[in-house]
Amino acid sequence: MYIKWVYKLLQKNLYTHILILIIMGRINLIVPDDFEQKFREEVFKRKGMKRGNLTEAIIEAMDLWMKQPYIEGLKRMVLSEDTLPSEKEKAIDALAEFGEISIGYLIEIATNENVLPSVKERAIQKIKELLGKEKIDYLQKMLIER
Repeated sequence: MYIKWVYKLLQKNLYTHILILIIMGRINLIVPDDFEQKFREEVFKRKGMKRGNLTEAIIEAMDLWMKQPYIEGLKRMVLSEDTLPSEKEKAIDALAEFGEISIGYLIEIATNENVLPSVKERAIQKIKELLGKEKIDYLQKMLIER
């Protein structure tokens, strides 16, 4: 029955509306007014006043919230004394696959005095890959000037 309804709407060139209905969910939230205002202001500062930016920011926040337990677990695995060095390096690689959100965790690993040198080196390598040469050069310049 649902497929027939979709097919009839497609015949009437209403396909854009149907695709939105099929692939997107809807969540209604109730948040304190001051929180909403601060969030909107932050979205405006970071992304500008463009249609869809608020939705995009909420999706990013939800995605980060869902990834957080996995990232924390990988960090704990690397910092654990019970984990083999080869497993620690694999965990660092997996952590780096989360992208820029993992940089803080990789820095924490690279600066931990209890971590083996090979593991520290792998974390530093991943940080460099994630940041890129220009950002690394800028950071080094800023640290030297201090």
